[in-house]
Amino acid sequence: MRTPLSAMLAAAGLLAAAAVPAAAADADEMLEFITTNQVMPMAKAIDGIAGAHPGTVVEVELEEEDDSPSGWAYEIDVLTAEGDVVEVEVDAVSGKIADVDQ
Repeated sequence: MRTPLSAMLAAAGLLAAAAVPAAAADADEMLEFITTNQVMPMAKAIDGIAGAHPGTVVEVELEEEDDSPSGWAYEIDVLTAEGDVVEVEVDAVSGKIADVDQ
């Protein structure tokens, strides 16, 4: 059963702080960036790509990225209507799409 994007956005907003990957090199630092609003909420990053990359969000990760202007990026995996998974990298501060892997 597919979960509508709107439901995923609602869940992501409620669970943003819980989205810190357990295997992150410095999870405490990531959690601090999230809770002190130094990076945008996950739901805002997801909402920002919905028009350009419609589909069902199946995974989101916040990672430290050397290639990202702010040093932090959300990697958002979107399942398209065609059944493909597209990985969209979004700068976690500006919200700008940094890269798309199809």
